[in-house]
Amino acid sequence: MRSCRRNSRFTQSCFAHAVQEQTGICDVYQDWFPLSCVTPFSKLASALRGELTTHLSSHPHCSLGTYLFVSPDKKAVPVGSAPAATAAEAADAGSGFATIPPRRGT
Repeated sequence: MRSCRRNSRFTQSCFAHAVQEQTGICDVYQDWFPLSCVTPFSKLASALRGELTTHLSSHPHCSLGTYLFVSPDKKAVPVGSAPAATAAEAADAGSGFATIPPRRGT
């Protein structure tokens, strides 16, 4: 019974691997963070957009997330992988920030 339940689990790390496998975006080991670590990015997004965004904080083992720059040509680039020029161009063009909210693991 226990092994059957364990085999059907979809953990946070499974989610990160699935995103990379299905989209080619977000390196599993470089672009994912506990959501409490991305709170400064949320505050930066709020400042750049001039409007409030969600500021998430939780225990580091309870959730994970990533932030993406979305360029004017609709290409998503993880914040940690975005060259400085891409980030500046995205901010100048008024492109949005997108977050990928993970499904909470149990």
